Amino acid sequence: MTRPPMVLLVLAALAALSGCTKPNNPPTTPAITPSTTNVESGGTVSLSSSATDPDGDPVTYTWTATGGAFNTASGPAVVWTAPTVTETLQYTIAVEATDDRGASAGNSANIAVTPQAGTGEFPHRVVTTIPVGAGPIGVACMPNGNFAYVTNSASDNLSVIRISDNTVIATVSVGDFPRGIASLPNGNFVYVTNMGSDNVSVIRTSDNSVVAAVPVGPGPAGVASLPNGNFVYVTNYTGNDVSVIRTSDNVVVATVPVGQGPLGVASLPNGNFVYVTNGGSDRVSVIRTADNTIVATVPVGSCPDGVASLPDGNFVYVTTSQGTYSVSVIRTSDNAVVATIPVGPSPACVACLPNGSFVYVTNYTGKSVSVIRTSDNVVLATVPVGGLPYGVCHLPGGGYVYVVNSDDGTVSVVGH
Repeated sequence: MTRPPMVLLVLAALAALSGCTKPNNPPTTPAITPSTTNVESGGTVSLSSSATDPDGDPVTYTWTATGGAFNTASGPAVVWTAPTVTETLQYTIAVEATDDRGASAGNSANIAVTPQAGTGEFPHRVVTTIPVGAGPIGVACMPNGNFAYVTNSASDNLSVIRISDNTVIATVSVGDFPRGIASLPNGNFVYVTNMGSDNVSVIRTSDNSVVAAVPVGPGPAGVASLPNGNFVYVTNYTGNDVSVIRTSDNVVVATVPVGQGPLGVASLPNGNFVYVTNGGSDRVSVIRTADNTIVATVPVGSCPDGVASLPDGNFVYVTTSQGTYSVSVIRTSDNAVVATIPVGPSPACVACLPNGSFVYVTNYTGKSVSVIRTSDNVVLATVPVGGLPYGVCHLPGGGYVYVVNSDDGTVSVVGH
């Protein structure tokens, strides 16, 4: 049936009035997969996007980022290469979906980029070397981060290093064969074990004067302060016991029998327990500080030496310097050894960074330091240092680690 000419004219007029053009709707908000992720510095991430157009128009995709580079910046799937970073940074990845008539919709995702091992996540290379006395063996970094004190076992003195320029500004005479060293938490006094004199020198840090020499047991080796600063614990290597010094008057108030050949000593952050390595009996003694009673004896590897607690107090790391050359990880809740980590030859001392993420172990005959990531107890790096490295400490911020090299008469400063 043929429409009358008048009807056709009316329909044409109505079409003209309506513009005879369909409205153009933008595509749906494009999804990004993955929407959030982490990638290592310089690594790649495969990204994809999808959107639909309600009008059925073809859709194209355009990608942008606040850093890094794409293999191509268009298409529903791209590969993004992360930039090189020395600290964890977050980057925004954006995609815009556009139909063939110009309507568009956008979305974005966040990607955290973390440094590769050795590129700045932790101190990983020697940045300077400081000459000190003969046979340096122990080191303590002051709580204010301004100074480090080094025991020189062969010259019977201490070297005081000013951190700002890593210069030795004072030399303090102490007893025979100074070995272990620890600062009180307030930084006002430093305690030094004199292994050949059977006493502990107390140094006032304001003027680096020796203000006391405290008699202890035979062969004092390691020393540690409780977090409240009220007591200092000293291991007596040939006495097979621990002397407890009250710091208010520097009097020995208790003597605690432990295993054979005690060397290292460390307090938990809450001050409730002290862990002592017994080098001659392959055990760690756990002392309850409330009554100075041994509450546990933990078997570890051969000849345990250094010991350190994580900042949260949940785990203690112990070096075993003979046999398998490893670090034993003790869970403090039940004093069970939950991991054994191979490190370098003859591991000696151990220190944990303030954030609890990394542990540094000196390898005495390996001329190196092993860096352990505590989240999975994997050795991430081995840092070459001087000959016969022994003592190790870190600055309060964790940005630098100080390592004494007994054979070289030096201190290696490990930084970024």
